[in-house]
Amino acid sequence: MRITLLILATLLLVGCAHTSETRVYPLNARFQKVRPDKSDIEWFYAAKGKPEAQVLKEYGSPKEQKNMPDGIVRWRYPWLAIAELRVKDGIVVGAFYDAGY
Repeated sequence: MRITLLILATLLLVGCAHTSETRVYPLNARFQKVRPDKSDIEWFYAAKGKPEAQVLKEYGSPKEQKNMPDGIVRWRYPWLAIAELRVKDGIVVGAFYDAGY
């Protein structure tokens, strides 16, 4: 009986963790533009210092994530050239945008 309860509890915990990791947030409408304007770029840079969860809700899930050796995770968003947020320990520590010109 105890073993069955332990297995059930483990399955529930694993299922909950998996659900929270794979949640996809819709992209903010600003990312529908191919070329952002000045106010869009200022809004993008305002993510710096915000918690990861807040940014996901406000900006949406990134189109690509890349883990770096220094513990930073780079989040790429779908603007022309490069639109990238850098997240470390659950906080956005940097923002970078380059139109590629």
